[in-house]
Amino acid sequence: MNISNRKRVLAVLAPAAVMLRHRASAQDGIGGATPPGMVWPTQAWPAGSPGEHGFPPDLSAQIDARVAAETPLVTSLLVVSDGNLVVDNYYNGFTFDQPFHVWSITKSVTSIATGIAFREALLTDFNQTLGELIPDRIPANADPRVWDITLYHLLTSTSGWAWDGRINFSRHGETDDLDAMLARPMAFSPGEGFEYDSTNSNLLSYIIQVQSGVPMAQYLQPRLFDPLGIPAPEWTAMYQGRRVGRAGCI
Repeated sequence: MNISNRKRVLAVLAPAAVMLRHRASAQDGIGGATPPGMVWPTQAWPAGSPGEHGFPPDLSAQIDARVAAETPLVTSLLVVSDGNLVVDNYYNGFTFDQPFHVWSITKSVTSIATGIAFREALLTDFNQTLGELIPDRIPANADPRVWDITLYHLLTSTSGWAWDGRINFSRHGETDDLDAMLARPMAFSPGEGFEYDSTNSNLLSYIIQVQSGVPMAQYLQPRLFDPLGIPAPEWTAMYQGRRVGRAGCI
């Protein structure tokens, strides 16, 4: 997913989740209006200096020094305080209006989409299983425990498939192939351990697209991207044109 303009993903996703929560509360009659100071990150996002918001006046320079020394591949870093943009730094030739690949931040977008799907009753229970949601997609040679993997297990990366996120990072072909991912051997029963496995996010994305009947980007555009002023992203496809949930959002 490539997201452009000042709404850089590292600074936006957490506020987006909070704002969606407040918006849902107001609509459902269980909360008040959006709190004062809660500002949507648009082109008119108010800016302030670090010193005005309790940070060291040279915070931007400190960040620049640490990025150069510790994280040279960073594209941008924003700091938001009390609804004000107090640091707005770009690196490696990137600018505020340039799209960029957000890699596994897409997993956070997928998690937000899952929350929206619950709000809209496309999904109804964290304990819904793959056997209930996509029984037609589970291959005959899958471990029987695959049928009992729940939405909660997918959201918490505790599904149980044999995987090692430290050394298998490049095996995208396997995690993007629905049949291969569902047929992979299990290392433990669902819920008994954690493993950073992109299969979990990919399956969440697949389920949301099946339940909504539209691609992930189309589902999220009016619900998340439009309110944030983010133009339609590109999104890597996997099984039968469905969009992955692990990465690939540009």
